[in-house]
Amino acid sequence: MAEKKIPDSIDLLRRMWVIRAFEEKLSALYAERQVAGLLHLGIGQEAVAVGVCGLLRTDDLVYGGHRSHGHAIAKGADINRLMAEIAGRATGYCGGKGGSMHIVAKECGFITATGVVGGTIPLALGAAFAAKEGKKGQLAVVFFGDGAGQGDDSENSAAFSTESWASRSIAASSLSVTAFLPFNVRAARAMGSCFFHSASWDNSRYFAGSPS
Repeated sequence: MAEKKIPDSIDLLRRMWVIRAFEEKLSALYAERQVAGLLHLGIGQEAVAVGVCGLLRTDDLVYGGHRSHGHAIAKGADINRLMAEIAGRATGYCGGKGGSMHIVAKECGFITATGVVGGTIPLALGAAFAAKEGKKGQLAVVFFGDGAGQGDDSENSAAFSTESWASRSIAASSLSVTAFLPFNVRAARAMGSCFFHSASWDNSRYFAGSPS
C-alpha cells in the first residue's frame, strides 16, 4: 500500500477536538453514573494519537494502553460503537464486555488495549515480527506511558523486530506532529524500529472519580 500523505493542520486539529469532546462527554456520563467501572481518560494527550495514526495505513496495527480511547478514534474507530462499548452496551465493539480498557476495533487496525501498564508492548513486538516476515511494509505501533518502559527490555526486544515502532508518547507539540513524526514513520518503514518519546501533562485525574 502507498504511504499516506501528511494530513493538513486543520484536519489534525479537527481530529484532536473530536477526541477531546469524546473524552469530556465520557467524563460527564461517568459523573451521572451512566458509565460504570474504571475510566481512564487521556484529556490533554490527543496530539500524538492524531499525529501518529494520521500517518498510518489501514493495515498498520496499533496497540494501546489503559488511556486509549483517543488512539482508537485516531486510528478510525467509530465513535458511536466505541461509546457504546465503554458504556457496556451490546452495540459496542465487544458487545459491551471489553469496556474502557479492552478496546478492539480490528477493521481499522486498532488491535487491542489493556489495563496492564506496558502490557501490549510484547504483543506489538510479536505483530512487528509477523509484519517483518510478511514483507508487506506494515508497521506495528504501541502507545505506552504512566511509568511503562522505564527499563531497556522493550527497546532491546524491538531491536530484533525490524518493522516495529513503539511510542512512549503521551502528547506532542504541533512541530512534532508535522515535522518529526512523518520522519519517524518513514524511518520505521525503511530501517526498522523507531521510538518517539514525548512528555505531557494529563489534564484529567488518574482515573475518573479519583481524588487526585
